[in-house]
Amino acid sequence: MFREQVLALYANLIGDIPTLLWGPPGTGKTATVTYISQKLGWHLEVLIGATRDRTDFGGFPRLTPEGVVLEPFPWLSRILQATREGRTALLFLDELTSTPEDVRTPLLRVINERLAGDIP
Repeated sequence: MFREQVLALYANLIGDIPTLLWGPPGTGKTATVTYISQKLGWHLEVLIGATRDRTDFGGFPRLTPEGVVLEPFPWLSRILQATREGRTALLFLDELTSTPEDVRTPLLRVINERLAGDIP
């Protein structure tokens, strides 16, 4: 059974299909995604929802002569760098059920629209 689940996850990742992994802690969800991304040579960012702030997903406001821009945080900068280098990048959002309420709105924008701050 586990082999079929890993193959299904692999197919979804290759097909660029957003995928929800649901299960109790310690069952290997993060380890499996890490293993697959390493085997594929992809850049992986693992973000734990419970340890994040709303600006981690919405961007940090910075005043410029043109107005306010939302600066990306390091996780997004690393993803952008990987894609500039021609590598596929994967964002794994872990422990979403424990994400603080005020973080959910900007996080949902990342999930639903694939936007983080001002960066598509």
